[in-house]
Amino acid sequence: MAGDGSSSRLSSPARPPPYKGRPQKLATWKERYAKSDLFDAAALEAANPDTFPEQLLRNVAVAHTVAAGEYVAVIALVREAYAPAVADWAAGYLALEGIVTRSATWEQFHALAAGHDELTSLRAYLFDKSVNLRPAFALQPPETAAPATDQAL
Repeated sequence: MAGDGSSSRLSSPARPPPYKGRPQKLATWKERYAKSDLFDAAALEAANPDTFPEQLLRNVAVAHTVAAGEYVAVIALVREAYAPAVADWAAGYLALEGIVTRSATWEQFHALAAGHDELTSLRAYLFDKSVNLRPAFALQPPETAAPATDQAL
């Protein structure tokens, strides 16, 4: 996920990025998305297909178009183990000011839901999520309700 610039999969960043060894794929991406003033032309020209964050930058292009002048923020949501690979994913590629790009982890998202009773089922779902028959995230077990006790009235 993180290594290939994709925010939609939970697989390992160790797998080859979609454009690795395929410079023509990057050229096609540029033809499609680099027509506006959104991206820095020089940065795109110098982009390495082996590390180019195509999916995340495509998300920026779509968000910018849909926002129609409103605030735009694109977050690379990754597993904690892969956070360093996307820490600065948009560096140099964006030409326009005011587009916020960040990264966050599923584990941070899980922690933010702590203490919100209405999100208990979400926390439990994230805790049970798996990839390749292993836990997807490094999470603390979901809170469990305290056992009921008989109180004297």
